[in-house]
Amino acid sequence: YSGSVQILERVEPGSDAGGAGHLRMRMEGRGAAGFLKGEGMLELVAKGNETEVRYAGEAQVGGVIAAVGQRMIEGAARIIVGQFFEAMKKQLAGPA
Repeated sequence: YSGSVQILERVEPGSDAGGAGHLRMRMEGRGAAGFLKGEGMLELVAKGNETEVRYAGEAQVGGVIAAVGQRMIEGAARIIVGQFFEAMKKQLAGPA
């Protein structure tokens, strides 16, 4: 696949009254098996000494990949999100 990500809105943490920061983005991708178009939101919310990460998004898929079925695509998305948070955890922990 080849594609692009466009940042539509970016609010730094602490720059609004609630202290939360967020990033809203649009994604598009195309490949031999079809296409993907979507929009997502990533929000960082201060919770004492911790930061809560909230995310949401919607995507449209077409072509051969759409024939796989919505449940399979949602399952793959959950796995990818899990991998992201695991990588982030390792990154924040620093070198062993």
